[in-house]
Amino acid sequence: MPKKLGTCPKALEARERRAEKKKEEKEKKERELEEAYWKDEDKHVNKKLQRKDERDEKRQEQLDKKKEKERLYAQELAEIKAAKGANVKSCHTKLTQAQIASAREALAEQLAALNKKQTKKETEEIQPNVNRMEVEGLEARNVEEAIAQPLVSAVSPNARRNVVKIASRSVPPPPTGETYEKRRELQRKELQQKEEEMRQLFVQRVKEKEQVLKEAEREVSVVLFVSPIVRVCLFVSWYLWIIVGDSCPTGLVALKSR
Repeated sequence: MPKKLGTCPKALEARERRAEKKKEEKEKKERELEEAYWKDEDKHVNKKLQRKDERDEKRQEQLDKKKEKERLYAQELAEIKAAKGANVKSCHTKLTQAQIASAREALAEQLAALNKKQTKKETEEIQPNVNRMEVEGLEARNVEEAIAQPLVSAVSPNARRNVVKIASRSVPPPPTGETYEKRRELQRKELQQKEEEMRQLFVQRVKEKEQVLKEAEREVSVVLFVSPIVRVCLFVSWYLWIIVGDSCPTGLVALKSR
């Protein structure tokens, strides 16, 4: 028979540890399931408690803000009262001759500074207009003035021609108030003419539509007037056919056969 082997203590310890670990995991799962069950059951209660806590927090915040406003208001009133008291005390206090003299000196300095600024503004030189500056020699602002200038021995003919060319290139003057009014009047007339053309076109279209409507009414009236006459003719011919007999037209015979 084979020899009976003994158990290893390390294997026993490992087996026990595994068993304990499994047991702990099982207990943990059961505990979690139980907590989840009770947590689900208390869901509405938790929501109510949460809403109550939020309301309490908001109420507390409002109270804190109100207290802070009251504190600031009281502080501001105290500062205003203190400032008024200081002003009253300062008004009742007497001034010495030195304080009066220093105040007068400060006022005199301020007045002197203001006078300096005013004199500086008045003494500023106005820059001359370049277009109105007087230059030495001949002057001309257009071609006619340049041609009308007298001949000078010191000025050569080439220089005179150059002066005429430069004067001919001068920029035309800007439009005056009269030309501006004329342009405005022309624009106004053009707008009125366009409006008149649009109005005439609209009137023409309206007349065309009225004519079409009248023609349609005329056609309808003709149809309404003719249809009773046709009915009367058919009735008379039918009546005659009954009385006379063979003298009925073919159309009425077919109508009677139907």
